[in-house]
Amino acid sequence: MVRAIPRFAPIPIVLVLAAACSNHPTAPSQSSKANPPAAAETSTLPGPGVPADVAEAGGFELLGSDPGPGSELAVTGQSDFQLIMVDLTVRLSLHFNQPLPDALWEMELLDGNGQHCAFGIDRLAVAPGHAYPISNAFWIWETETCRTFPVSIVTLKATLLTFRDIPGRAPQRIEHVTQTFPFRYTIRRYPPPPQNPPAAPPTVSRLVLLTVDPTGGAPGPGDGIGFSCTGKETDGAPVTVQITQRWDGRAPVIHSKTFEAGGSSSSSGAAFEIFLTTPSPARATIECAVTNDRGQHAVKTITIPLPG
Repeated sequence: MVRAIPRFAPIPIVLVLAAACSNHPTAPSQSSKANPPAAAETSTLPGPGVPADVAEAGGFELLGSDPGPGSELAVTGQSDFQLIMVDLTVRLSLHFNQPLPDALWEMELLDGNGQHCAFGIDRLAVAPGHAYPISNAFWIWETETCRTFPVSIVTLKATLLTFRDIPGRAPQRIEHVTQTFPFRYTIRRYPPPPQNPPAAPPTVSRLVLLTVDPTGGAPGPGDGIGFSCTGKETDGAPVTVQITQRWDGRAPVIHSKTFEAGGSSSSSGAAFEIFLTTPSPARATIECAVTNDRGQHAVKTITIPLPG
């Protein structure tokens, strides 16, 4: 099967990102230990529903997953634009009857509507007559297709693929083996908040300038910039994060986002980012306020240009 290069291109960027996060622990978290046990090892190649011609050519075997099917998991993200899930490890075995020195394997998590919600990918040099164990514990979440949580995952899709260069055109994706497995999980945006914690006030743990294309080391008129603010609260209460821009000579501009219970106590916190074009004059006070559902709040400010 041949199709145009997919959403995760360019491949090197994704692989570098995965490699950079390869030190994440893959053991189940404390909250997942109460979940169902890992899936039992299987010994049938290929998996259910594989056509005969594909079975002869090669196939995948689902060896297991940790935590087991039926569990609830959460994604952890450092921004609104990149969500990562690292608490699910999936193990497969792969064999193929042709040499593919430049192959890649891809695992995808699909919801009940067949939407692609998360994927992991890596390189693999394949020789015929060999079975290769592969595993993935680093999932990039598809925020465009699966942005409303919780998400019910029902299918694991595994693909062995290569790319073919075509002069003057984008590389084409060639799928050599594609296989699906029933795979039921519930994915939430944030882990549940702590049970019966002492009430705590919110804090602004981070407020930074995200300079996209500065001129002379500081943002000037017309430069693309952003601001990132993270609210934290140890009891996991719902919070609203509000970023207010106060540029010289202009009316204040306010942006806000509300985070459900558990967001403020998650590892990533209640992180909110905005991006804009720097106006003229390029002088401003940027304020971030984090307010919980009890009316308590915390405030932090930065100035543009940054001092020093």
